[in-house]
Amino acid sequence: MTWPATVLNVNKFHYLRGGSERYYFDLEAILAERGHRVLSFSMTHARNRPSPQAAHFVPEVSWGGEGGALRALRGGLSVIHSRAAATRIDRLLDAERVDVAHLHNIAHQLSPSVLGPLRRRGIPVVQTLHDYKLICPNYRLFTEGAPCERCRGGRYWNAFLHGCGRGAAAGSLLLAIESSVHRAAGDYQRGVDLFLAPSRFLLDKAVAFGVPRERLRHVPYPIAIAPEGEWGAAAPRGDFFLYAGRLAPEKGIRTLLLAAERLPDVALHIAGDGELREEVAARAARLPRVTLHGHLAQDEVARLQREALAVVVPSEWYENLPLAIIEAFAAGKPAVAAAIGGIPELVRDGETGLLFPPGDAAALARVLARAAGDREALAAMGARARDAARAGHDPGDHYRVLLASYAEARDLARAGRPWRWERAS
Repeated sequence: MTWPATVLNVNKFHYLRGGSERYYFDLEAILAERGHRVLSFSMTHARNRPSPQAAHFVPEVSWGGEGGALRALRGGLSVIHSRAAATRIDRLLDAERVDVAHLHNIAHQLSPSVLGPLRRRGIPVVQTLHDYKLICPNYRLFTEGAPCERCRGGRYWNAFLHGCGRGAAAGSLLLAIESSVHRAAGDYQRGVDLFLAPSRFLLDKAVAFGVPRERLRHVPYPIAIAPEGEWGAAAPRGDFFLYAGRLAPEKGIRTLLLAAERLPDVALHIAGDGELREEVAARAARLPRVTLHGHLAQDEVARLQREALAVVVPSEWYENLPLAIIEAFAAGKPAVAAAIGGIPELVRDGETGLLFPPGDAAALARVLARAAGDREALAAMGARARDAARAGHDPGDHYRVLLASYAEARDLARAGRPWRWERAS
């Protein structure tokens, strides 16, 4: 048996909720297919997938909704330290031998309290950074409608001053306290040996905020490539562009609708849900060539991807490495995307897709009109995108990098030297 024999896979959600959960389950499959035993630790929820470790999961924590942050404050700040999470993972580790723990999103529902039991047992810990939570209280480096780096250097009080908890004072205060306490207590410095960054952009941003470069590794997301008979040319071809994602301000959905208003002859399909659902529905009702699907199952999104001319990713925040683009590439479809965050690492302008300045509706409209008028060019970009997905996101290559990362984390854990925040650049 190749070491590690057993990997503990940790994420606060155990159902398909977003990109981090997609990778959480993909990682389990990649490891299990190669003979590793994979254990899960998460939170209970009605939508959870089955798990042999479900009895150890943390009881469901309600974060968000009306009064959610205030309830958390009154409930002893469990988002800062969850006694339930520490107790439950302790019991699981008493019952099971674990060689490596691979963490994903743990904030709020689990909290870094899970790190103590792992550290006491000398278990190496790696964490994939699916977002900016390690350096940003609200995960996104985005507030007040624009990218934000005010908290660089540990100045987390800005989260309260600028309403980073979706504008709620109690939630924003809690975010500021949470990040300050975790940094001062050294939870991540002592608890996580190695961080895996899917995009170079996120890696560089973490270094700029003070995470030591030697504790970060660039590990892009993997994607399985279906046989050619199951994609692209063999699938029905529609005449529309597809947006599939959350209906949230940072995702650029408003910019996309402004662009659609300039393009009465270009069809757009929108799949997803979120805080802007009512606004999007009202604006889309005035645009006859815009079709709203609401939230769709993954197989339905995949069908639309196969039929679309291209996917549109108009984000206005520092995207990490959007799975929506990687999945489209695997299906032989290019992306029309904003040149922000990690997106340009995937989309090479004119080769695997088309880029435009984030937040520029007029530029997006011009790019979509250009793309709609040259379908041969779109097909050629889609073929190159598929080749890029095969070359840069192969599950086998991903597995080999993971094993090397696990071994490196083991050596760091044995050395017993916590990392320290460096001076932010």
